[in-house]
Amino acid sequence: MYDYKVNEDWYHLSRYNDHPQFISTNRHIMQGMLDLKMCQWVASNNSLVGISEVIQHDPYEILIANNGYQIKRVNVNRGVVKIVNLDQDISKLVIQSDENKQIHWEVKYEHQL
Repeated sequence: MYDYKVNEDWYHLSRYNDHPQFISTNRHIMQGMLDLKMCQWVASNNSLVGISEVIQHDPYEILIANNGYQIKRVNVNRGVVKIVNLDQDISKLVIQSDENKQIHWEVKYEHQL
């Protein structure tokens, strides 16, 4: 299980999977429950895919546990995305948009290390 400190008062606990998985977002104390509309691992494509509600001009952050996989590339259907590696196994997607929209995102991975 991951025990990732989100801030000084709140934690998010997730069951460990043997593939990359969503941890949380920066949008709400509920850490993605309101803004993350869909997130799933697509094993046939080695991809973590999702749909998020993004607010214009406000960086939207998604924390991901890579669980031994290495990120190959990140795609969004609109806006701009960058990846920030927080440590060896935790990465943060940062999505920026010029409008309030649902953003479809995909993190494509290399085979497991």
